[in-house]
Parts: sequence; structure tokens; C-alpha cells
Amino acid sequence: MDIEDEAKQHFSVLHVACPYCGTTMSGEVHKTAEAFSYAAEIKDGREPWFGLELWFLTSFQGKPVWSLNREHLAYLIDYLSADLREKPLGIPRKTQADHLPTFMKTAKNRERIVKLLKKMQGE
Repeated sequence: MDIEDEAKQHFSVLHVACPYCGTTMSGEVHKTAEAFSYAAEIKDGREPWFGLELWFLTSFQGKPVWSLNREHLAYLIDYLSADLREKPLGIPRKTQADHLPTFMKTAKNRERIVKLLKKMQGE
């Protein structure tokens, strides 16, 4: 699990509550300097952890369009629908949007991609 909240990155033990049942579990925090990419691990329409078929998977002009979950799908819709897509200020880091394929970010395709994503969201 990645810990994005910098206030929690200083603890040696982290307590995490299940969003469904509320059960809390504790785990040791091990800091690593390892970079990884989810996109590089998604192959043949399957997620990388269990090899399960992606639920949110379709294609646009022969290219795969996918989402890992509903939150990821909502992020894609919000980002591609925005009139102004700004990079966050501060330390220059790559954002999730930087890893999107160019065909999704191209102005001529965005509206059709968003329509496709919204269709997936309704399913």
C-alpha cells in the first residue's frame, strides 16, 4: 500500500480500516525507494495482482481503454472532461495523467473517450 498522506509516512506502524466492514488492521511501514508502474503490468486485459479480467475494459479505434476500478474511472472522466488540465505546483513529479496514452488526451478524441468512459461507468 502506498502512503500518500505525508503526515502518516513518519510512523513505523500504520493502522488501516477496511472501508466495507470497519475492521482495523495494523502493519509495519517499510520505506522503499522503488518506482513502479501499474500500466506496464496490465497485459491482455488483466489486472496485475490476481490476473483477473478487467471489468472496465473497452476499445477506442482499436486501442484498449481501461480502468482499474470505479474511482479510477471517475478520475479519468474528470480529468479528460476538464476545460483546463493543470499540473500541480511544487516538486516536479509525474502525475497519473502523464501516463495516459496520447490518443486519450488529444483534443479531437477527448469528447468521444469521455462518452465511452461514461458508458462504462453506467454498466
